[in-house]
Amino acid sequence: MRPRYSLFMFIGLIVVAGYMASCVPARKFQDTENALKEKQDSLRILSSNYRDCREDLASLEKQLKAEREQLDALKSDTARMGRQYSQLKKMNDNLNALYEKVIAQNKELLQNSNLEREKLAMELNEKERMLNEKSLELERKAAQLSEKEKELERKNKSIAALQEGLEAREKKVKQLERMIAEKDSAVNSLRIKMEEALTGFNESELTVVKKNGKVYVSMSDKLLFKSGSWELGKNGKSALKQIAEVMNKNPEIEILIEGHTDSIPVRPGSCVKDNWDLSVLRATSVVRILEDYGVDPLRLLPAGRADYLPVASNKDAEGRAKNRRTEIILSPRLNKIMDLLEGKED
Repeated sequence: MRPRYSLFMFIGLIVVAGYMASCVPARKFQDTENALKEKQDSLRILSSNYRDCREDLASLEKQLKAEREQLDALKSDTARMGRQYSQLKKMNDNLNALYEKVIAQNKELLQNSNLEREKLAMELNEKERMLNEKSLELERKAAQLSEKEKELERKNKSIAALQEGLEAREKKVKQLERMIAEKDSAVNSLRIKMEEALTGFNESELTVVKKNGKVYVSMSDKLLFKSGSWELGKNGKSALKQIAEVMNKNPEIEILIEGHTDSIPVRPGSCVKDNWDLSVLRATSVVRILEDYGVDPLRLLPAGRADYLPVASNKDAEGRAKNRRTEIILSPRLNKIMDLLEGKED
């Protein structure tokens, strides 16, 4: 700040000297001029140094140069120079104030910059911490993904095995369906053959029906036996002979013979104890006749049902007559089907 005040003091001296020069002789004026020139040289040196110090004073140096060029006119315009001096001083004060303001602003900016830098550093640290957490989380996710991929691979293998088992099961189901269809076809064929073989008997004596995948040949007791007896009559034997012929032509058919009675107890003193005995004896009588007609006894199975599986009501004579029957139940052997279910066949 001192070079500025020195400059203005020097300018003031010049102004005073100029003012006094108008009142002194020419010699003194010349001396003053010479001294002025020396001062001008010093002023140029100072101005050169000053220009290097502050860029903000560039405009002021231009004004000072203009003032030096106007020194010749200071003699006639002292008042104007005084006003200009006052203006320059005011401008200098303003510049100093502006300089101080700029310095304060720079300090504030520097302080704000430091605060912003600290804030940015804190944010950067927080971002770095979050990045580390994300990195760890990604590592955990990657480990979980790897485990899930392994689990998926295991499940895929399990699914492949299940698929293979399912295909094998579907194959077995198709085989089973085919066998069942063949069995149904065989049962239908057997029913037709039995109906054709027994066309000479009416429905009250003998019926042939397909039920539950089997062929039921139901014969009334009038056709086979006398009342309360298990001895076969002529008509009964004739029917059984025709049935045996069909059985012998179909060796894969299993044969169950069931004897049935009505609910009326046997007469006291009879040769049989009860309806159980009567139904069994009638079933075994049929078995013996079939065996006589060449049916393999290993295919024959007699059973007595007494009056516990009625097909009609035992409250009237008609119903009781229907219940007194012998049923020959024919069914294809299920060996292949059972083997397939038990996994004995591919």
